[in-house]
Amino acid sequence: MLKGYSTKKDGSMILSAYGFSVENIRNRKRFFAGRRLAEYNSIAASLAHGTNISVIDHNSKGFVLDTDALVTRESGIILTLTGADCFPVYFEEKKAGIIGIAHCGWRGIVSGIIPKIINVILERGGSVEHLYVTIGPGICKKHFEIQEKDSVSFAEFPEAVIRGKTLTVDLKKIIRAQARQAGVLRKHMTDTKECTYCLSEKYFSYRRDKPEHLETQVAYIVMPK
Repeated sequence: MLKGYSTKKDGSMILSAYGFSVENIRNRKRFFAGRRLAEYNSIAASLAHGTNISVIDHNSKGFVLDTDALVTRESGIILTLTGADCFPVYFEEKKAGIIGIAHCGWRGIVSGIIPKIINVILERGGSVEHLYVTIGPGICKKHFEIQEKDSVSFAEFPEAVIRGKTLTVDLKKIIRAQARQAGVLRKHMTDTKECTYCLSEKYFSYRRDKPEHLETQVAYIVMPK
């Protein structure tokens, strides 16, 4: 399996259900061509900050509406989604040959996108014993704060800590805990240990930059042909 995440120098990669930027499409083509993946089919998830998961094959459309996770067992398909603080999480079931990728913002995390995508992989013949999970770059707990009106969503999560009038949350720790609870072996989980907010020269960050027009990285995973 091949997987990765773009950086700020690669340009913005966002695609929107309301219209595609020509520049962003060029950035994507250049990015994948540089990784010798230009000939592969690229499938993009139109994010909804929910838990919808789409199973992809070679008949799938190139832009999947209202979904935050993609799964396939076919080679030659690049599964992609974007992020600019939310975590891309990669899934590789190496025995059955199943891959997946999930966009993990806080709403999707507390709603259970991690156990849900793992369950989809298991339903298609995968096993947790052979499942590997990688957490990509995202916002660290130091910079992730929740407004009081949203704090009730984290009432059952010990990874959320009240500091004064704000609630700070270790989203990455929740992702790891949910994967472990679903049966993924601790030794099969890895982490890039990068924060999009902290690394201002390397990554776009929505919470740090507060841009008028959203700029994002692209995350991808693919089984080579």
